Amino acid sequence: AMSSGQTRGQWGEMQLEQLLEHSGLVEGVHFRRQDSRVTETGGARPDVVVDMPGGGEILIDAKFPFDAYWRAIQAQDQEAIDVNLRKHAEDVLARAKELSGKRYWESTTSPEFVVMFLPLESLLSSALEVNGLLLQEVFARNVVLATPTTILGMLRTIQFGYQRKLMADNAEEIRAAGAEMLNRLEKAVEHLSVLRRGITGAVKGYNDFVGSFDSRVMVQARRMKELGVVSATELDIPADITEALRDSRTELPSGEESSKDSDTDR
Repeated sequence: AMSSGQTRGQWGEMQLEQLLEHSGLVEGVHFRRQDSRVTETGGARPDVVVDMPGGGEILIDAKFPFDAYWRAIQAQDQEAIDVNLRKHAEDVLARAKELSGKRYWESTTSPEFVVMFLPLESLLSSALEVNGLLLQEVFARNVVLATPTTILGMLRTIQFGYQRKLMADNAEEIRAAGAEMLNRLEKAVEHLSVLRRGITGAVKGYNDFVGSFDSRVMVQARRMKELGVVSATELDIPADITEALRDSRTELPSGEESSKDSDTDR
């Protein structure tokens, strides 16, 4: 099955999809598949585009060379193995050149590189055994070779970045909600202050009225009663309101209050 280029591509995409799932990234939220774009060299469609927290994209291509590597692991003599491994290293470099020529990054906000995914660790290690400068040669072409181990580390780092961004966003929302709550509390305290002044004025007005009523009206009523005028009911003036309103000053713990008094004394 792996002898077919199309099958290999599907298998590579499946491996990449599993790694994306293990990393915690969600399709449609953190990454997109087969996202077409247009560059100066024409149309381009990387297999996966991973959105980075805060902006930017990582482009991943899952197509990889396999024929020469497959012949090498099936070969019986060392010469055939060496020949096919050299061919495999050349194929990896050729594929990197091909990806570089597509210039995926020109139509995006991504860093100037594309990730070439190799779904087997041995695909890279066997090529490096033949060509020790392979990584430098593909880096020079803005291509990064990634195996399951390295790409999973990269994806989990991106996912960690999303977690940190979410925490930062939540902290900002909490700060905004706290500021709004304080603003509303200030307005409520203003209304309470107005209400307290109104209650205080009403109590004073009531007590003044009771005092005036007692000294000006009830005196005359008592005089009429002394003169023999009979009333159907016993007149009884309401008492003054003597309950004091609660002190609006903040109550401090005894230690703080004594400290404040000491500061005042000084």
